[in-house]
Amino acid sequence: MLRGVVCGAIALLALACGLAAPADTGASPRSAPPPFEWWANGKPPTPPLYLVLESSRELCTAGTLTELSWTISGGTAPYTLTIEGSAVDIDADNIRINCGALPYDPRTGELAASRTKTFRGSLRDSRGVTTTTTAAVTLTTPPYLAADAALRYETYDLTGAAAGAGSYAFLTDTTGAASVVPTYEGLRDGTAKLLLIHTSDAEETPQRSLYDAVVAGDLFEWHESYDCWVRYRVTEVRPDPPGGAARKLLGVERLSYAYSGCSGAIATDVAVLLAWGPLPDLGGPSLAAPLRHGPYQLVPTSWRGMAEEPRSYLPSAYSATNPTYTSDLAAAQRLPYWRDPDLPAGWTFAWATAGDVSGPTYGYWAVFASERGGYGVTIEGYYADYRGHPEESSWLNARGALETRIIAGRPATVAYSPPGPSHDDLSAVTVWIYDSSTEAEYMILGEVKNLRGSNVDAAIAIARSLFEGADAP
Repeated sequence: MLRGVVCGAIALLALACGLAAPADTGASPRSAPPPFEWWANGKPPTPPLYLVLESSRELCTAGTLTELSWTISGGTAPYTLTIEGSAVDIDADNIRINCGALPYDPRTGELAASRTKTFRGSLRDSRGVTTTTTAAVTLTTPPYLAADAALRYETYDLTGAAAGAGSYAFLTDTTGAASVVPTYEGLRDGTAKLLLIHTSDAEETPQRSLYDAVVAGDLFEWHESYDCWVRYRVTEVRPDPPGGAARKLLGVERLSYAYSGCSGAIATDVAVLLAWGPLPDLGGPSLAAPLRHGPYQLVPTSWRGMAEEPRSYLPSAYSATNPTYTSDLAAAQRLPYWRDPDLPAGWTFAWATAGDVSGPTYGYWAVFASERGGYGVTIEGYYADYRGHPEESSWLNARGALETRIIAGRPATVAYSPPGPSHDDLSAVTVWIYDSSTEAEYMILGEVKNLRGSNVDAAIAIARSLFEGADAP
């Protein structure tokens, strides 16, 4: 009788009460259902509280971001989750967190090649029960350290002499204390015109051969941290300053910078790196802090921190005063900012418009047909009347990425779908390139398969061709 009462009262056990035990199938005891137990209070015990923390990347470049996701089981909701001491929205899919900086080796004074970075998570349930766990990544060398040389300097010399090993100064136009750029803002707003640097680094290692090989057009990066750096182009190599100190004097031009980690007076005794040689493109899902690249501003995904204000500029004329639509190439070539592209064999000019409501304020919009007759590429050339708008560097779980480039010596950005689990082979590749001499921007939008997905090289080649050949300035 007792068996019948229990089976009628506990619906969850109805099948168990009425069915015979299954035959032995040889299954592992781990996969078999737990034995039936009676609980003194009529309720099963609360399962143990577990937290699993996972990183989206096993290798994480110093100063870039990784995504941490979590799995929670057991315990009693609601839960409170913290990661690295900060509260986390438990309903979010993940959080993006900076992997941090590589430490200096105290024995050599050089950056460590790699180290293990451990992220810590803590979970508390409604009963007050707490559990903790960790996720580890291997922190690797930043790409700029893979340049031909990354030299450590420790003294920003406000006297403008740079007479000791490991010292340097950015100057406005002449040597001397009066010309030293005193603020971080001056390093990145175009004030800095010269770099005076001792040819021995902070380890007192002579680097004369490196500096003697520098020529106009070379790139280098002054790097204090992942959110405080400036990239420069060498504009000229000036005669070595007189005196006994081994120094080099270089004309410089700012190209790109990160600004959110430093402001005000330049720290005179903070170690920095000067990286020379090929430097990596920036942006995409690993971007850890906002950056400016010419008129472009890239920010990390879902960035909620500070950003530079965009600015608007007025063109000298407006295409709407003389609207045009033409399928005649000769007529299109007379439109403002027109440049002839170098396109694949068989591609032809289709049409161009200016002054249309959907077109640029002052400039043109042109379509070129592929050898099959359909749209191959769209090109716009126009006055850049809106500059510096913050653009996210990645979207849709890295399905799309926005990265910096230098094309034909000009700042540019490229949007594409990088390889990976979220790759979209049909996503159009788009290139934007800015020409400071005319204050014009050009957009190249891929319309065919070889200008989609991650096929950025073909689109970049078209963008480069606008400034080469007959149209080269």
